[in-house]
Parts: sequence; C-alpha cells; structure tokens
Amino acid sequence: MTENSEEFNFTKEKKTIQLSVVSLIMYGAISLTTGGPFAFFPINELVLFGVVSYFAFFNFKKAPSGYLLFLLISVLGLIQNQLFLGIFFSNLQITNFLNSDSIHFLPGFTSILILLEISRFFFLTKSKIYFFPIIALIFCFGAYFNIHSFQSFAILLFFIILIFYFRKEKQNNHKYHKSLYYIWFLFLFLKLSTLFSMYLYDFDLGF
Repeated sequence: MTENSEEFNFTKEKKTIQLSVVSLIMYGAISLTTGGPFAFFPINELVLFGVVSYFAFFNFKKAPSGYLLFLLISVLGLIQNQLFLGIFFSNLQITNFLNSDSIHFLPGFTSILILLEISRFFFLTKSKIYFFPIIALIFCFGAYFNIHSFQSFAILLFFIILIFYFRKEKQNNHKYHKSLYYIWFLFLFLKLSTLFSMYLYDFDLGF
C-alpha cells in the first residue's frame, strides 16, 4: 500500500469518527427537544460495534491483536445493551438475563480486555512504559469498586499518551496502528459522555 493510499484511509477513518460523534450529539439533542435527557448512552455500544467492525474490515491484518480485542470489547458491550437485546428478546427475558449471575462477570471481563489492549500498546511501543502501572492501578481501582470516574480518567490519561506517541513518531512508521488511535478517541468520548449523563441526570449506569 502506498503512502498516499494509507493517508487516504486514515483521513476516511477520521471522518468516520467525526461523523459518529456528530450523529451521537444530534441524537442527544433530539432526545432533549422531545422532553428526554441530553444523553445517548443507550446506543453507545451499537455505535462502537459498528465503527470497530467497519475499521476491522479494512485493517484487521495490520493489527489483528488490537482489532480482535476491540471486537470482543464491543461484542460484550452489545450483550449488556438493553436496546440491542430488545431486538431479539422480550422485556421479561431481558430482565431475567440482566439479573442472572452470568451477566455480572461481563463488566470485569471487559475491563480485562481493555487493560490487555492498553498493555499491548506500552509493550509494543516502549512508549512511556512507566505510566502503565499508574494507569492500570487507577483503572483496576475504578473497575473493582465500579467507580466510573476512575475508569474514565485512566482511559483519558492513556489517550493523552497516545497523542504524544503519534506526534513523536514519523508518519506511517507507527508500531501501534494509527486506526486504533481513532477507535480509542471514540471509546473515550463514549465513556466521558456516559459519565456526564450519569452525574447530570443521576442515572445508574454500568461501565
């Protein structure tokens, strides 16, 4: 693949993320104008799965481990999404499933996958690796006690490190594929929007 075609793909992926963010904000605005809250967390998992699947279709061979982890993360999110489950099951079946013992393990497993992808970046790039224990401790603390702000802060700190890494590395010479950077941006946006909605409207939301 030539440098121009690679740059074209990154531009296309960047526009996809921008369109996703704008669409979510419009969804929240429509909800607000119809008497609901300015929140779009009910479709967060659907959007994440759609974007990850779309990116993976074009880039899976370039970063198979990263995309496999993100696909698993997005699929686990779908399994816990009531809007998605409502397509296939009745309200009673959804309630029984969400109250079952098996569903309680999914958030923890999702957290493990997120940490695996974060650790994969650090050990692949050797970029500011001393930050990894700090991020891991903050994230694990938030995941164990279900404190959304700690989880979001850990992901935000990791994303800041990602920004510095991609600015430092030469163009098209990234050990950590650039398309994953855009997915992390969307993932961070979704987590922060969930945190915002939870505190602003006092929702009881899962991570």
